[in-house]
Amino acid sequence: MAGRPAGREDLRRLAAAQLVQIGAAQVNEVAAGFGVTPESLRRWRKMLTTEGLAALAPGRKGPKRP
Repeated sequence: MAGRPAGREDLRRLAAAQLVQIGAAQVNEVAAGFGVTPESLRRWRKMLTTEGLAALAPGRKGPKRP
């Protein structure tokens, strides 16, 4: 994620989801603009709707213990 401030991924995902939600652009256009797949953007929108903003915060993938 070079070029993006660390710790702002949740806000980036929120902005992308909201652009589609308010009808400013189509899923494919927003996905291309944010450099993600349309499926990722659809997943973010679903998470926002069902779980709220906290669900958009990136979590650590993989094992939780060393």
